[in-house]
Amino acid sequence: MAEGEQDNKNNPAQNNQPSPVQGNQTENSGSKVWAAAGESVRRNLEAALFMSSRPMAVAELAKIVGVSAPGFVENELRELQKEYEARGSAIEIANENGGYYMRVRSEYAAKASVLAKGVDISRGGLKVLAFISKNDGIEQSKLVKSLGSTVYEYVHELLEKGFVTRAKKGRTMALRTTPKFKEYFA
Repeated sequence: MAEGEQDNKNNPAQNNQPSPVQGNQTENSGSKVWAAAGESVRRNLEAALFMSSRPMAVAELAKIVGVSAPGFVENELRELQKEYEARGSAIEIANENGGYYMRVRSEYAAKASVLAKGVDISRGGLKVLAFISKNDGIEQSKLVKSLGSTVYEYVHELLEKGFVTRAKKGRTMALRTTPKFKEYFA
């Protein structure tokens, strides 16, 4: 490819293909509009990756950003990776086993890791923990009535991680948050 030429195989505007960006383009849209749409998709992908706590598949990301063509999303993810590389960012967009995510580059991870909280709590565990926090001293039986029988699994998780304590209260148990909970979520 000569200098100044663009690789248009992934640009539907140059190939007379409809845009994969739902609701943002028309069939006759020009390359400037297409580039702006790609930039918008890229920023939305960046935000989704930043907010996610786990690797995300291309199809899942496509759905989140409102794009019907996973190939287009994958191309935008590669462009985003190049952007982070070009500016020498301490953050990179990684792809492992088909899942994209943000991480600190290995050369910066050691110093930054002192800031990382070492506890991973499931989504259900967080929901139960929030309920216990709001109702400190709640009886486990009332918690089960409010949130269902799956709370036993989450209470066990929270006990193991030291976020709640359990004390006998009649025929049931009373659940309370611990100082570790207050320190972690302060």
